Amino acid sequence: IDDYFDDTDFMDGVQDIGTTAREAILTNHNDDLHFRAIIDLLNIQYLLDRGIRFLSTGEMRKVLIARALLNKPKLLIIDSPFEGLDYKSRSFMRDRLQRLLKTQQCLLLMNEDDSLLDHCDEIYFMDCGEIKETGLANELRKTSTWLNNFKKPLTSLTIPKLHPDS
Repeated sequence: IDDYFDDTDFMDGVQDIGTTAREAILTNHNDDLHFRAIIDLLNIQYLLDRGIRFLSTGEMRKVLIARALLNKPKLLIIDSPFEGLDYKSRSFMRDRLQRLLKTQQCLLLMNEDDSLLDHCDEIYFMDCGEIKETGLANELRKTSTWLNNFKKPLTSLTIPKLHPDS
């Protein structure tokens, strides 16, 4: 959608970057102290002047979180915050979300055990839309429901033998 207004073909070889991350975050807001605090929290100063269509998955996720935080929500809902991120980006996002959880009420929807945040007050384990278990992270991780769903033993793969007639 952002490339709808792309004028690159008419700009003598100059690349039209489209909507910048700054513009996407600041929609209906000003560049003020609150904006700066969010930018510092997410450590995204370096990408503010880049076009959003040139951002990686993790960078775009940070832009969207910054945009949501700028509205000062009572509850911030983040779905799959680690999906599509490499190990380094997951580690960074985990650290930033842990900081955020100290000042912002959040609902994190996650489907991976390794991305569970210890700073969560309460965890609800759901299966097919039904709550199966609730509790604190350190308690819930010990339940059979949790262990059966997230700590399944790895199965080995067997490679079939080549057919002798091949």
